[in-house]
Amino acid sequence: MAPELLGKTPNRTGFGRLIECILLGLRMETLEETVFTMKIRAISVLIVAALSALFVGCGGGGGDTAVIATVNGEKITKEQYVKKLETMTSIRAINPTQNPVQPGQAGQVQVADSLASQALSSLVDEVLTLQTAKDEGVLPTKEDVDQEQRLMESLNPNYVKNLKSMGFTLDEIRRQLMVRLAERNLLIRGVPKKSLADAKKYIAEHPEEFTVPAMARIRWIVLEDPNLRDDVDKELGSGVTFGAVAGKYSTAVNARAENGAFPPGNGPQPTPQVIPDNPTNAFWKAVKDTPKGQMTGWIELEGNGKKTYVKLLVEDKTEKSVRKLSPAEEEMVRRALEERDARDSNDLTNLYLQKLLKAKIEINVPYLKAAWEAQFQRIKERAARMEEKIGSAPQPSAPGPENQ
Repeated sequence: MAPELLGKTPNRTGFGRLIECILLGLRMETLEETVFTMKIRAISVLIVAALSALFVGCGGGGGDTAVIATVNGEKITKEQYVKKLETMTSIRAINPTQNPVQPGQAGQVQVADSLASQALSSLVDEVLTLQTAKDEGVLPTKEDVDQEQRLMESLNPNYVKNLKSMGFTLDEIRRQLMVRLAERNLLIRGVPKKSLADAKKYIAEHPEEFTVPAMARIRWIVLEDPNLRDDVDKELGSGVTFGAVAGKYSTAVNARAENGAFPPGNGPQPTPQVIPDNPTNAFWKAVKDTPKGQMTGWIELEGNGKKTYVKLLVEDKTEKSVRKLSPAEEEMVRRALEERDARDSNDLTNLYLQKLLKAKIEINVPYLKAAWEAQFQRIKERAARMEEKIGSAPQPSAPGPENQ
């Protein structure tokens, strides 16, 4: 797809993103810590069970239909809450200042707020997003959700299947689609619509945004002793597989366990690597110049005051190309164009902030109520500082604990 354009489309629902931004700003100001979103697979069954048990005797009742919170009179049940805990795919966490986790890496980090609090905030987010869309006359219809589901399945035929494997029911999947559509409708309200012709024009005029770079899957043999090069070449020439020879001779990390897969550390299958358009490094020059299925000659590299000798197998390779987009992908480009224009005319964040501050939110479970009160107070303080910079701040009317 188009990283320059489509990378700007929202991937979080409204109030969850707003709450995260406000809390992020607060922590940056007061704690000088970096709060970031880290991906997780799911929450432990034991954690969910333990949290569920806390509802008994805590004002929430024991049944799944027990009401743990209301947002402007709309109920959030224990069943919804536990399911949110089970299926959360991202959380806010604090990246440690010492030995920070780098993008794309996994690591142990401290959560920014309790998982219980984050799950509740996410549910409040969804309810307020749909309520705001209804108030503004842009709430998605059943037909809108049907169409959105078909679009997602066109982009990924396993869309529903994959989400069900993560624990979502079809009704829950469709609700998430409705929330996402509601946020989009709020964003683009009043903005002139773009046509598929506009999208096709943009695609034709910006081919670089739809270009797939040249890619290669590589195996390597790394030697520190140049005298072993002949031994390697003899074994390769006798029909021994490249992976087997790499396991026997290569000094690269995990060479034996991974059969010389490059880069090391990702298992025995090489991870596709982008080939630079104009490589200056001898390594990548060799990859670029070597056909698929062929081996390079010996490449002499120097670093840290010593020489190493590398031979590569370009196991698979694809050339740089401009992708032909499917109709569903063209529709995503059309939407992205609308959303790009909308950001210049619609202050969605302020709309959400007004709705959040004026909402009547009641929490029935004591430990969740305490967490929400603390978080809401931080939101109000942060929102006030944000509004001071632009003049008039929205005035809350009975959303906070003092008015409950």
